[in-house]
Amino acid sequence: MKKVAIVTIESLNYGNRLQNYALQEILKSLNCSVKTLHRVHESRTVTSCAKRMAQNILQTKAAKFRQFDVNIDFSDIILGKDDYPNGLAEEFDYFVVGSDQVWNPYYAFAGGECDFLTFAKNDQKISYAASFGVSIIPEKKEIEYAEYLKSFKSISVREHQGAIIVKKLSGRDATVVLDPTLLLDEEDWMKVEKKSLCRPKGKYIFVYALGDKTDRFEEKIKQLKEKYEIFDVRSVQKNGKELPIGPSEFLYLIRNAEEVLTDSFHATVFSIIFHKKFVTFNRPGLNMNSRIESLAELTGAKNRLTECGDLNCETEINYVNVDRILEEERRKSFDFLKDALTD
Repeated sequence: MKKVAIVTIESLNYGNRLQNYALQEILKSLNCSVKTLHRVHESRTVTSCAKRMAQNILQTKAAKFRQFDVNIDFSDIILGKDDYPNGLAEEFDYFVVGSDQVWNPYYAFAGGECDFLTFAKNDQKISYAASFGVSIIPEKKEIEYAEYLKSFKSISVREHQGAIIVKKLSGRDATVVLDPTLLLDEEDWMKVEKKSLCRPKGKYIFVYALGDKTDRFEEKIKQLKEKYEIFDVRSVQKNGKELPIGPSEFLYLIRNAEEVLTDSFHATVFSIIFHKKFVTFNRPGLNMNSRIESLAELTGAKNRLTECGDLNCETEINYVNVDRILEEERRKSFDFLKDALTD
């Protein structure tokens, strides 16, 4: 049995934690022993064991994430952005970095030495559905990224634009694969979902925005609130904190919504998995919409992309056809991992 370590971003982000879990489960299904290496960011403070236990009892977003973490087999090994323990290459047979925006050059906690597995031997380095999150790499980062990419045994990315970047920088071909969350089906995800105590009583629209809501986003909320309750998962409570919703509750709330309004890649993914009506709004600011464009192309919904870059899937979607496409793409993604994990 091969020993495999997952290297990914670690934050209180639903998509981040759910893709981590999915990649773990897929690797386990390929007869691998899997650990996820902990990540520590400079901004993080150490919390005592007693304080963590007390917080777990509370109904907080952080506590809900910790409850979900029992599903992920974390290693005791801790990585920083550029810091790692000596001898790490001897602890595992392979290291898999991904998915999520592990190579985003604009994230302070991503795109470092650990995200490019510099501590590993070249024949141990695999990327699975790694994402740059953007369409263009800053010129000052190009040489550094090129050298990192050339050392990988196998490279796969999440977006077509990512494959173009890899080719431009390193001359190598990268395989475009599915985000790990798309490798599991609805039944798989229902096994780890939990009914949220914090939920609407009637029919509702699920809202999840990571960036500022555009005027188009706000207008759509205004239209739908006449008929449905609007449930914004990032609503702030009187105590100044977000609602106590973790990854398990996030799944439940999307699956039971009448419609999903979002600017999030992973909320879009789960809308597709759960066969929901949804609108994914192009996030203002830094152009990160290549991810949504790849999803639209993958699911045959490219004609639903608006001039503004929004993906509008409110009208009836042929999910039978979408599922058929996903099944074929899953096979290709599994084949990539099987080949990459071959000595």
